[in-house]
Amino acid sequence: MLETQENKKSVLQKICDMPIGDALNSQDFKNIIGDIMYGSINGKNNDINKYISGVMNTIRTNDKLLKCSTKSIIYSILTSANLKLPVDSKHYAYLVPYKDKNGTLLCSLIIGYQAYLYLAKKDKDIDNIEPFIVYEGDQFEYYSDDKGNHFTYKPNFSIDKKNAKKLYGVAVLRYKENTGRQPQIVVMTYEEILKLAPLYFNYDTKKKELTNFWKDFEDEMIKKTVVRRLGKWFIKDVDLEMLNDIDNGMYDDKAKYYDEEGRLITISEEKKPDIPTIDELEKTSSLD
Repeated sequence: MLETQENKKSVLQKICDMPIGDALNSQDFKNIIGDIMYGSINGKNNDINKYISGVMNTIRTNDKLLKCSTKSIIYSILTSANLKLPVDSKHYAYLVPYKDKNGTLLCSLIIGYQAYLYLAKKDKDIDNIEPFIVYEGDQFEYYSDDKGNHFTYKPNFSIDKKNAKKLYGVAVLRYKENTGRQPQIVVMTYEEILKLAPLYFNYDTKKKELTNFWKDFEDEMIKKTVVRRLGKWFIKDVDLEMLNDIDNGMYDDKAKYYDEEGRLITISEEKKPDIPTIDELEKTSSLD
């Protein structure tokens, strides 16, 4: 175990100076991950190795990630560790390369909607959370009365979803029977969701258009947007604050990370477009 904060900082600096493969395989880095996720590496070697293996597999499949600075990758991993989220094929979190204002490739962590579902497991009252997209041709009706929120939904399986018009993003939170807790539902129009799209990493300020992450993962980002709104009902305040910090860090002036001590930091001088954060837009939404 790394006993002092000064020792951790010194060791971490040495790790960040290594090639990424050596950094991830170093015992010092595994010790840091163990301290963050479990308080100790004792008895957790297999879990830590599995966690690191998931990260390495992710990096190997993306040539641009291999070109990112070791420091930005390491701090992205530390951020996921602070959130207790694996970076692997389960899509709880993504390592995403982007260029700063100097043209340097850096890595940042993007939270997937599956992370919210994963964190929801901490609430034993929850039965399930279901996010879905309503297309033109589906049957969907949403209304509220004195008994709560209600909806009917019947998907049309004959439509071609790749070419069908998207109408709504919906997320439904259901609790187990006999908990006394009412279901919650969030409904947003596709147009309302698209207003948030430029905030989701990365935005080309010269072309004033979205880059490939939203284009390639639009369904994922639509589901994340509506599930994120449900978060206040099922995620602990400390976890929700951390998720919001990481998300909003992509939208102001610097990418944000959590370090080995769980502190929110920045390591890039990149200037982002002058647009409001998701939290600011959420406050002005008529759906709240």
